[in-house]
Amino acid sequence: MPTAALLAFVAPVLAGTAMAQDECSGAASVALDTLTPIDNTSATNNAAAPLFTCGGTPSSALDIWYEFTAPADYVAQASLCNLATFDTRIAVYSGSCGSLVLEICNDDNGAAGCAGFTSLAEWSAVAGTQYFVRIAGFGGASGAGDLLVTGPPPPPDECVDAAPLTPDVPEPIDTTVAPTTAAPQYSCAAGGGAAQSPA
Repeated sequence: MPTAALLAFVAPVLAGTAMAQDECSGAASVALDTLTPIDNTSATNNAAAPLFTCGGTPSSALDIWYEFTAPADYVAQASLCNLATFDTRIAVYSGSCGSLVLEICNDDNGAAGCAGFTSLAEWSAVAGTQYFVRIAGFGGASGAGDLLVTGPPPPPDECVDAAPLTPDVPEPIDTTVAPTTAAPQYSCAAGGGAAQSPA
């Protein structure tokens, strides 16, 4: 097959194998508190994407994108800490793909016990906000691993975990995930007995 004809045949095939999450617009959704496999070995360097501002000189990188919407106000983590096989960088953005707002960028988080130059980013997530998690390797590094994005902590289920209240300020409650505990029985419950309640 002539070279020109071969290229004409191969190019569309290669284009079709590009990773969808190689761009912000194709960010893959992640399930919170669940390991999501990641691999940037087939990623490209998009010069139009924001530069990574952590880890020395600002630069672009072989990046892949993920997204989630915060279900509550809480301190969230996007972690590759001890979960990746390469020197990683991670950045979290709010906003939209056309107007990204950097929340945090992390290169190496040795202070959190992350070995192998892996990353962990922590920020204050706001309920209902969509966040984009961008993963890349430092200095063009690539490899595989897992991404862990944390969800809100469980509600206080024991007396020792009681959440503080503010006078005259309504506080939302939810007992749907509260198991039966060894707390004192409700004496006012019909027939007595244990009750499902955040202690």
